[in-house]
Amino acid sequence: MGKTINTGVFVFFLTGVSKISFKKDHFQLKGILGKRTLKYPSISSPITLKKNLWFRSIESDGFSLNFLRPTIAKQIATVLEEHRTDYWRPILCHKFTLLQDTAKRFALWLCEQKRYMRKSYLELFLADSDARRDLVRYEEDFALLGFKINEEIGESLPLLKDPEAWRSDWNHRWCHTQLAKNRDWFDGLEKHPMTEAQRNACVVDEDAVLVLAGAGTGKTSTMKAKTAYLVRAGLARPEEILLLAFGKDARDELAERVHTIPGLERVEVSTFHAMGKRIVDLVRGKRTDVTVLATDDQQMTKFIDKSIETLRADKDFQDNLTKYFGDYLYPFANILDFHNKREYFEYLRVHNIRALGGELVKSFEELQIANHLYLNGIKYEYEPKYPHDTATRDKRPYHPDFYLPELDVYVEHFGVDEEGNIARCIDAQAYREGMAWKRQTHQAFGTYMIETYSYEAKGVLLGEVLEDKLANFCSKRGLSLDRFKHKVLPVEIFKQLRKLGQWSVFSKLMSDFINVFKGSPYELEQLEALPIESLNDLRFQAFLRLFRKVYEHYESVLRANETMDFNDMIREAVRHVKAGNYLSLYKYIMVDEFQDIAPLRADLVKVLLAQQSDCALFCVGDDWQTIYRFAGSDVTLTTEFSRHFSAVKQVVLDKTFRFNDKICGVASRFIQSNQSQIRKQIETIEHSTQTEVHVVIRMDRNTALEEALSAIDRQAKIGGRASVFLLARFNHSRPDMLGLKQRYQNIDLTFMSVHKAKGSQADCVVVLDVIKDRFGFPSLVKNDPIIEKVLPTAERFRYAEERRLFYVAMTRARRTVYLLTEPNKESLFIKELKQDDYDVSFDRGELDREVIETVHCPGCLEGLLELAVSGERRYYRCSLGPYCKETAAICPKCGIAPLVRDAELHVCANPDCRYSELVCPKCGRGRLLKRKGPYGCFLGCSLYKKDGGAMSCDYTKRIENTDVMSR
Repeated sequence: MGKTINTGVFVFFLTGVSKISFKKDHFQLKGILGKRTLKYPSISSPITLKKNLWFRSIESDGFSLNFLRPTIAKQIATVLEEHRTDYWRPILCHKFTLLQDTAKRFALWLCEQKRYMRKSYLELFLADSDARRDLVRYEEDFALLGFKINEEIGESLPLLKDPEAWRSDWNHRWCHTQLAKNRDWFDGLEKHPMTEAQRNACVVDEDAVLVLAGAGTGKTSTMKAKTAYLVRAGLARPEEILLLAFGKDARDELAERVHTIPGLERVEVSTFHAMGKRIVDLVRGKRTDVTVLATDDQQMTKFIDKSIETLRADKDFQDNLTKYFGDYLYPFANILDFHNKREYFEYLRVHNIRALGGELVKSFEELQIANHLYLNGIKYEYEPKYPHDTATRDKRPYHPDFYLPELDVYVEHFGVDEEGNIARCIDAQAYREGMAWKRQTHQAFGTYMIETYSYEAKGVLLGEVLEDKLANFCSKRGLSLDRFKHKVLPVEIFKQLRKLGQWSVFSKLMSDFINVFKGSPYELEQLEALPIESLNDLRFQAFLRLFRKVYEHYESVLRANETMDFNDMIREAVRHVKAGNYLSLYKYIMVDEFQDIAPLRADLVKVLLAQQSDCALFCVGDDWQTIYRFAGSDVTLTTEFSRHFSAVKQVVLDKTFRFNDKICGVASRFIQSNQSQIRKQIETIEHSTQTEVHVVIRMDRNTALEEALSAIDRQAKIGGRASVFLLARFNHSRPDMLGLKQRYQNIDLTFMSVHKAKGSQADCVVVLDVIKDRFGFPSLVKNDPIIEKVLPTAERFRYAEERRLFYVAMTRARRTVYLLTEPNKESLFIKELKQDDYDVSFDRGELDREVIETVHCPGCLEGLLELAVSGERRYYRCSLGPYCKETAAICPKCGIAPLVRDAELHVCANPDCRYSELVCPKCGRGRLLKRKGPYGCFLGCSLYKKDGGAMSCDYTKRIENTDVMSR
């Protein structure tokens, strides 16, 4: 029973409280305002009696009571203390019993944990203890009531208070013990003692471990040591460990390294595809062959061609195919979207936009017009010379965009929007003046011109717009456009496509799409349901209409032959594991070169992990070397590892055994310009006292290569034979290897693409064609937007993957790197190395090439003049060719720099030379050269052609004093 105390009349009048009643689990205040219920404070919360001017106050956690009479206040405080203790004692006694039980359970559990404490292990223990974790709140209360915290309880309190801090401390001590225990073993496992980081990677045993292994830091050694350590420490039997590699060569190397250790022969080392096939074969109960279409690119291309030929019997398919080639062969880009002419012309150069008629056109809009005319059999000429003489000293002869001879009408396409605004990439004033001049010219000579505009190409095909205008033109003249049209037969179209090489491009696109689509998370219906917001979306849907038929045929052939491709191996394996048709017994799944993983392979890893609660993941890779996005690799699986896998521990292998500090400094700084790359500080074993990354700039690529190899060869004569990799972005950069090997006897030469060279190393590396070109480095070739639809999301950082590929190229070298480039064509990467003051040398040969690098084209004012070679002829041309046709001769005096024209002179761009020649006063472009004829010496235009071609100039001037020819 509780106790009730009357507070007295004075307290009642002053506070409104007349009685205080003490119950079993609370006490009440009763007064004029009704009842107020309060909880008893905790044992550790003091109940204090304070003296104020008029009152005595009782204060504790959550309340404060005022009393006029000190005796009443003291009495109430005493009774409150007694009831508080009576209330809490049985509760705390029960909680203390629970704490003792928890401590015993913890002690027993801890005795079994003779290993690294994974997060999943601790969470499993705490899952049964969540309701008891609040017991630590009462630690002070237990002491005040005299409950003794013994050693057993004391050991469990840190875990209950902060599980992660306790786990971190446990693992720190565990790793320290393991490292000390296995020190001699780690020292002798490989030729050289393992680094501290490699040892840490071995003993860390989290649910998911990501080892970031920079180039040359010993990733394979770490995989081998980790496997051996797991067996040595009794954490797994050999058959409970699965090692996964991406390619057969990497798999064989890994297997050879692991299986040579006694006792590890039963460790399974497999490629992802082989593992997937093994699962599928086990579930099916029979072996399944891999289709030759997956292993032979030529066979796949032939299959695509044959499939299309077969499907062409379907009229709808043939119509869709014809429409695709006529309207959608190239990805669309509107000139209005480009910032400058250089950007636009470079885009055109990359895509090499060629119409079905064979012409290299200057815009996607012109492509649509040309192809529409071609497909409808309307005869046309592209950029013919206008029949009337319009050339002046400041203006070239007029070449309209199109001429339709049977209709005797010209077609001009103008890059303007609805308001008449000119594309940003064009000089607006000059363009408007040109438009007006063309209109006036046609009016003056009585010729007809039809105009089309860029804004008409938004959402519709420009060819259809032109046809409406042509029909209207014919109608006004009492003609029918159909009279001048005849549909080109599909067989003729396809014959032309093969002649132009465009058929093979389409076959390759179809083949690549099959592969990346089957490796993606998408279903065909999802892609077909994507919204259409642009012409490129229309193009994608046009492609899918063809792809669905080819894909269905492809799948039917696989089923009929009871074969599967590489993506089937993994996709079907994932399905079987999810369905429980296959049971994994692995305790450890270890992935080599994890940075190359694609989502589908990651799915296989995830479903295998999910089958065993104590299965751990160990991945070794380097996000700096992710270079296979084109095949479906997703760099975010590495850079955002913890988003894809739980309970992650990251270890960085920070010491490279391959290259010296000079190469390391340049390569590491270069790759980390992309802030999305994981920050790493790589140390080197080897140190050099001189610069080891050299940029060689020569007009002739063969000269640059020979000078680099000569330097290596001279050093090899002194220091011993050297291995040299000649690396290129594309195989077409391959030099004459036989001739080079015969010439340089002291070095071992090997040519490879950079992709192929990954995982290899040589004493020296020479990187070829580091130039600004479609097939340069970085490559300006982009994935077709059709392929982009099913690839992992592209990174925002410009040339992110090309940058990683350049890093891979440089880090193949142990001693020295040579980067070969050309004046005026230095790639963005070369310019960055120079502008950002990297520890790189720049060898420009005998002359200072700065002048050559900055000579702008006098024609378009956007491009740069770059050296070109045609047979024996050497000259300069605009970097934006063939869309800008400007050329410049090499100065006959210095033999190096271009002659750049202004209004009166062609002047040598070399400031130490400044030789000049007069500009032809008639054409305004040619140079006046001294010639000798039957009547003596005369000046003649350099553009004179005997056949009198369109660009020929016949200006001559008889001279008496030849000194006026040049200055």
